[in-house]
Amino acid sequence: MQLAIAEAKRARDRGDYPIGAVITRLTGRREVVIASAGNRVKTSGSSIKHVELETLKYVSSGYGRYLPDFVLYSTHEPCAMCAGACVWSGIGAVVYGVSLKSIRKYNLFWKWNKPMGLDVSPIVTRGFEL
Repeated sequence: MQLAIAEAKRARDRGDYPIGAVITRLTGRREVVIASAGNRVKTSGSSIKHVELETLKYVSSGYGRYLPDFVLYSTHEPCAMCAGACVWSGIGAVVYGVSLKSIRKYNLFWKWNKPMGLDVSPIVTRGFEL
């Protein structure tokens, strides 16, 4: 988790959201770091460049689609999109720091996003049933 926090600080220093992630592989009694990165949503210009997705994509490209021997460490609780990616990757474990509840409680999301003009919610319409 210390490495994920260091990545989050580097992300913050380059003007991005302060979120970091690390993926390790469990080999016997050892845990080996495979990937680490800081968030690049703001600096990439893409709203889906979450650090959890990017590290999962990187590790999957070298180790295969399913990652049962791997652990994802993230400084923040993964959002719904990233949590879904964790499920679909079959990752062995997810360890996170700040919960989404705390982010909402301390209004961190809006403090980060309001300067970008993101104070609107999307309209969600129910689809059709078969």
